[in-house]
Amino acid sequence: MKSLKFITTGICLLLSALMVEAQDNGANLHSEPQYECVYSYIINSDVQETYSAVLQIGKEFTRFTDYTAYAVDSLSFSTSASDEDKAKFEEAKRLSMYYFDQEIWQNFSQGEMTVSMEVSPNIMEYKEELGLMNWTLEEGCETICGYQCNKATASYGGREWVVWYAPQIPSTAGPWKFNGLPGLILAASDSESKHKFEAIAFRSGTVPVVKAANAAAFQSSREKVLKAKLTSENDIKEGKMPGITEVKNVQIYKTSAGTNIVYINGVARRPRPNGYQPIELE
Repeated sequence: MKSLKFITTGICLLLSALMVEAQDNGANLHSEPQYECVYSYIINSDVQETYSAVLQIGKEFTRFTDYTAYAVDSLSFSTSASDEDKAKFEEAKRLSMYYFDQEIWQNFSQGEMTVSMEVSPNIMEYKEELGLMNWTLEEGCETICGYQCNKATASYGGREWVVWYAPQIPSTAGPWKFNGLPGLILAASDSESKHKFEAIAFRSGTVPVVKAANAAAFQSSREKVLKAKLTSENDIKEGKMPGITEVKNVQIYKTSAGTNIVYINGVARRPRPNGYQPIELE
């Protein structure tokens, strides 16, 4: 946890001097930034896994992504970021053992979200409607990041979820795929407390919220992507490699912990301490 805070703080300090220079880099979709919320994402299993992610809230859509991916993209917008700075965070992203390997964009005007996921050796994407979570408003209050939050519950993806949302923050979004409440969702956990998101910082947004087209991503349905992800992660656990016709290039990087992260076609195969722990069961 201490190393996560150190890395996140370091990224924040560097980006604070650079974000004011953010420019549109010509990506396909671009939304004016309003807010940013940094979350810790914890998987509780034999070994506690702690990830850092960020929700960028724009006027037209939101983006939820790993914090190091956000840092790399933010530096690419800056005209003053040095090659050394960019290389530093590219390496942090490349060698991250605890990397949140999904990106979720919630598009308000179209009423749908796009989910992009690393499914070695590919990137896969699917679309899903917003508003599929049927929330029940519950009694209870908690203070998170200085905001008084109300409680709500819903079933989604084979899990029962409890979330805390802040009516003071005018957004219907939240971490991961959560959406549809009258206020930003600042915390969420499943009934078994196995998966937990919690806001650790909330601030004004200065970096453009961008959805770049990825021609290499395979478009499919939610059901097929989740099934392919499970198969891929089982193959990684068992040491099975993709067929030779699927492999264009292979790169191997050693982390500071001495473990190897293998990239096939630019998509990581990360050794997971607890094996694959999917957020969605169905």
